[in-house]
Amino acid sequence: MQLVHLMDKYFQEASGNLLNESADRFVEWKKICSPTRLIKDYHFSTRQAALEFLRQLFLFEDEFNHHGRVALQNKDVRIEVYTHDIDDVTELDIDYSRVADQIYLDVSEYEK
Repeated sequence: MQLVHLMDKYFQEASGNLLNESADRFVEWKKICSPTRLIKDYHFSTRQAALEFLRQLFLFEDEFNHHGRVALQNKDVRIEVYTHDIDDVTELDIDYSRVADQIYLDVSEYEK
């Protein structure tokens, strides 16, 4: 699946104010403060899978000019994302989290 098609799918499904959606939408993403941001840990079965995830995530970040804080430790990746200009979570960060989750699912499925 090409990155552009992936993003089109997400933006077509988005409706209304995403910040007002129910909290259960972020079950796996934690919202923490100082500054307010979204954070999530991903675990991969192999280091190669983690690296492929990062490759695809970085392509997305560069294409949409929105970058999270990303840390890799062996087969684990931690992502923190927020809009730095306002030190808070915006719709852009929510979209970022959705794309990261979809990339994770795609990479995980490919590894099977």
